[in-house]
Amino acid sequence: MRRLETDLPDLDDLAQQGRLILLPAGGGDLTAWTHRLAPLACPQFYLFDREQEPETSVRRSVISQLNQRPDCRAALTQKRCLENYLHPEAIAAACGVWVEVGHDTSVAAAVAQAHPEWQAIWPTLTRRACQRRIERTKPQLNTLAVRHMTVDLLRERDPVGEVIGWFRQIAHLLTTAEENRAT
Repeated sequence: MRRLETDLPDLDDLAQQGRLILLPAGGGDLTAWTHRLAPLACPQFYLFDREQEPETSVRRSVISQLNQRPDCRAALTQKRCLENYLHPEAIAAACGVWVEVGHDTSVAAAVAQAHPEWQAIWPTLTRRACQRRIERTKPQLNTLAVRHMTVDLLRERDPVGEVIGWFRQIAHLLTTAEENRAT
Protein backbone atom coordinates (compact mmCIF):
# COMPACT_ATOMS: atom_id res chain seq x y z
CA MET A 1 0.00 0.00 0.00
CA ARG A 2 1.28 3.46 -0.86
CA ARG A 3 2.10 5.41 2.28
CA LEU A 4 -0.70 7.66 3.42
CA GLU A 5 1.45 10.56 4.54
CA THR A 6 5.13 11.23 3.90
CA ASP A 7 5.82 11.94 7.58
CA LEU A 8 4.60 8.52 8.69
CA PRO A 9 7.18 5.84 9.40
CA ASP A 10 7.68 2.99 6.95
CA LEU A 11 7.48 0.07 9.38
CA ASP A 12 8.87 -2.44 6.87
CA ASP A 13 11.88 -0.23 6.21
CA LEU A 14 12.49 0.38 9.92
CA ALA A 15 12.30 -3.35 10.62
CA GLN A 16 14.77 -4.07 7.79
CA GLN A 17 17.16 -1.51 9.31
CA GLY A 18 16.89 -3.18 12.72
CA ARG A 19 15.39 -0.03 14.24
CA LEU A 20 12.00 -1.60 14.91
CA ILE A 21 10.84 -5.00 16.06
CA LEU A 22 7.27 -6.16 15.47
CA LEU A 23 6.14 -8.81 17.94
CA PRO A 24 2.72 -10.34 17.41
CA ALA A 25 1.49 -11.30 20.87
CA GLY A 26 -1.25 -13.61 19.67
CA GLY A 27 -3.50 -13.11 22.68
CA GLY A 28 -2.96 -15.08 25.85
CA ASP A 29 -1.99 -13.38 29.10
CA LEU A 30 -1.39 -9.82 27.98
CA THR A 31 -0.66 -8.61 31.51
CA ALA A 32 2.84 -10.07 31.12
CA TRP A 33 3.57 -7.40 28.50
CA THR A 34 3.30 -4.66 31.12
CA HIS A 35 6.78 -5.55 32.35
CA ARG A 36 8.30 -8.12 29.95
CA LEU A 37 10.04 -5.65 27.61
CA ALA A 38 10.54 -2.78 30.08
CA PRO A 39 14.21 -3.71 30.77
CA LEU A 40 15.07 -2.94 27.14
CA ALA A 41 14.72 0.77 27.93
CA CYS A 42 13.68 1.62 24.39
CA PRO A 43 10.52 3.18 22.98
CA GLN A 44 7.65 0.75 22.75
CA PHE A 45 4.25 0.85 21.08
CA TYR A 46 1.62 -1.79 21.81
CA LEU A 47 -1.53 -2.30 19.81
CA PHE A 48 -4.19 -4.63 21.16
CA ASP A 49 -7.33 -5.83 19.41
CA ARG A 50 -10.48 -4.77 21.28
CA GLU A 51 -12.13 -8.19 20.92
CA GLN A 52 -15.14 -8.69 23.21
CA GLU A 53 -15.85 -8.50 26.94
CA PRO A 54 -14.54 -9.53 29.37
CA GLU A 55 -11.27 -9.50 27.39
CA THR A 56 -11.71 -5.82 26.49
CA SER A 57 -11.66 -4.74 30.14
CA VAL A 58 -8.50 -6.75 30.81
CA ARG A 59 -6.82 -5.15 27.80
CA ARG A 60 -7.84 -1.65 28.90
CA SER A 61 -6.16 -2.31 32.24
CA VAL A 62 -2.97 -3.52 30.54
CA ILE A 63 -2.99 -0.44 28.28
CA SER A 64 -3.39 1.85 31.29
CA GLN A 65 -0.35 0.26 32.94
CA LEU A 66 1.74 0.43 29.76
CA ASN A 67 0.87 4.08 29.15
CA GLN A 68 2.27 4.97 32.59
CA ARG A 69 5.75 3.87 31.53
CA PRO A 70 8.04 6.47 29.97
CA ASP A 71 8.60 6.12 26.21
CA CYS A 72 5.75 3.64 26.00
CA ARG A 73 2.37 3.96 24.35
CA ALA A 74 -0.39 1.41 24.04
CA ALA A 75 -3.70 1.54 22.20
CA LEU A 76 -6.83 -0.53 21.83
CA THR A 77 -8.46 -0.82 18.42
CA GLN A 78 -11.90 0.75 18.22
CA LYS A 79 -12.95 -2.13 15.99
CA ARG A 80 -12.91 -5.75 17.11
CA CYS A 81 -9.50 -6.51 15.62
CA LEU A 82 -7.09 -5.45 12.90
CA GLU A 83 -8.89 -7.54 10.29
CA ASN A 84 -11.91 -5.24 10.72
CA TYR A 85 -9.94 -2.41 9.10
CA LEU A 86 -9.62 -4.43 5.90
CA HIS A 87 -11.87 -3.50 3.01
CA PRO A 88 -14.04 -6.26 1.47
CA GLU A 89 -12.37 -5.59 -1.91
CA ALA A 90 -8.93 -6.35 -0.46
CA ILE A 91 -10.28 -9.48 1.23
CA ALA A 92 -11.90 -10.63 -2.01
CA ALA A 93 -8.68 -10.04 -3.96
CA ALA A 94 -6.63 -12.03 -1.44
CA CYS A 95 -9.06 -14.77 -0.40
CA GLY A 96 -11.45 -15.09 -3.33
CA VAL A 97 -14.60 -14.46 -1.28
CA TRP A 98 -16.70 -11.39 -0.58
CA VAL A 99 -17.71 -10.74 3.01
CA GLU A 100 -19.30 -7.74 4.66
CA VAL A 101 -17.04 -6.26 7.31
CA GLY A 102 -18.52 -4.42 10.27
CA HIS A 103 -16.83 -3.09 13.40
CA ASP A 104 -17.55 -6.29 15.33
CA THR A 105 -17.50 -8.92 12.58
CA SER A 106 -15.29 -11.92 13.18
CA VAL A 107 -13.69 -11.39 9.77
CA ALA A 108 -11.56 -14.54 9.81
CA ALA A 109 -14.63 -16.65 10.66
CA ALA A 110 -16.72 -14.97 7.97
CA VAL A 111 -14.03 -15.56 5.34
CA ALA A 112 -13.47 -19.17 6.43
CA GLN A 113 -17.21 -19.90 6.31
CA ALA A 114 -17.52 -18.29 2.87
CA HIS A 115 -14.60 -20.25 1.42
CA PRO A 116 -16.01 -22.41 -1.41
CA GLU A 117 -14.20 -25.53 -0.16
CA TRP A 118 -15.60 -25.19 3.37
CA GLN A 119 -18.92 -23.44 2.85
CA ALA A 120 -21.02 -26.55 2.22
CA ILE A 121 -19.48 -28.60 5.03
CA TRP A 122 -19.15 -25.79 7.63
CA PRO A 123 -22.34 -26.73 9.55
CA THR A 124 -21.08 -30.30 9.95
CA LEU A 125 -17.60 -29.41 11.23
CA THR A 126 -16.66 -29.70 14.88
CA ARG A 127 -15.92 -26.52 16.76
CA ARG A 128 -12.22 -27.44 16.77
CA ALA A 129 -12.21 -28.00 13.00
CA CYS A 130 -13.89 -24.64 12.47
CA GLN A 131 -11.36 -22.94 14.73
CA ARG A 132 -8.45 -24.50 12.80
CA ARG A 133 -9.85 -23.15 9.53
CA ILE A 134 -10.36 -19.73 11.07
CA GLU A 135 -6.76 -19.72 12.35
CA ARG A 136 -5.53 -20.68 8.84
CA THR A 137 -7.46 -17.73 7.41
CA LYS A 138 -5.93 -15.08 9.69
CA PRO A 139 -2.47 -15.09 8.04
CA GLN A 140 -4.10 -14.67 4.63
CA LEU A 141 -5.95 -11.63 5.90
CA ASN A 142 -3.02 -10.11 7.74
CA THR A 143 -0.52 -10.52 4.93
CA LEU A 144 -2.20 -11.03 1.56
CA ALA A 145 -5.30 -8.89 2.06
CA VAL A 146 -3.22 -6.10 3.59
CA ARG A 147 -1.18 -5.99 0.37
CA HIS A 148 -4.38 -5.28 -1.56
CA MET A 149 -5.32 -2.32 0.61
CA THR A 150 -5.04 1.11 -0.95
CA VAL A 151 -5.08 4.52 0.66
CA ASP A 152 -8.66 5.03 -0.52
CA LEU A 153 -9.81 1.64 0.78
CA LEU A 154 -8.23 2.32 4.17
CA ARG A 155 -9.81 5.75 4.39
CA GLU A 156 -13.18 4.16 3.61
CA ARG A 157 -12.74 1.57 6.37
CA ASP A 158 -11.13 4.00 8.83
CA PRO A 159 -12.66 7.44 8.22
CA VAL A 160 -11.62 8.72 11.66
CA GLY A 161 -7.93 8.01 10.92
CA GLU A 162 -7.30 5.62 13.78
CA VAL A 163 -4.62 3.69 11.86
CA ILE A 164 -2.83 6.91 10.89
CA GLY A 165 -2.95 7.89 14.56
CA TRP A 166 -1.06 4.72 15.52
CA PHE A 167 1.60 5.48 12.93
CA ARG A 168 1.91 9.04 14.25
CA GLN A 169 2.41 7.71 17.79
CA ILE A 170 5.14 5.38 16.56
CA ALA A 171 6.79 8.25 14.64
CA HIS A 172 6.70 10.43 17.78
CA LEU A 173 8.26 7.67 19.91
CA LEU A 174 11.04 7.13 17.35
CA THR A 175 11.74 10.85 16.93
CA THR A 176 11.88 11.40 20.70
CA ALA A 177 14.25 8.45 21.12
CA GLU A 178 16.56 9.75 18.37
CA GLU A 179 16.55 13.24 19.91
CA ASN A 180 17.37 11.80 23.33
CA ARG A 181 20.27 9.78 21.88
CA ALA A 182 21.63 12.90 20.18
CA THR A 183 21.79 14.85 23.44
